[in-house]
Amino acid sequence: PIFIAETGCSTTGGDKARWLREMDVALRGALSPVQSVTWFEAAKEADWRLLSNQNTAQTARQIFGQTVYRRGE
Repeated sequence: PIFIAETGCSTTGGDKARWLREMDVALRGALSPVQSVTWFEAAKEADWRLLSNQNTAQTARQIFGQTVYRRGE
């Protein structure tokens, strides 16, 4: 299995919600062999959290609520 040990996206300098949507497409497509992704959920030098703003939080809930991301249940 392939695991992504840590990834994240800062709120600064881009559109985090769009990046999450693009990551979702990649994980369900070309990167479908990936079995696990760990998100860096911290507000340190930048705000990396999925809940950093309302748009990002809503997008993350929509994406990660899909059955494909709930394999361990």
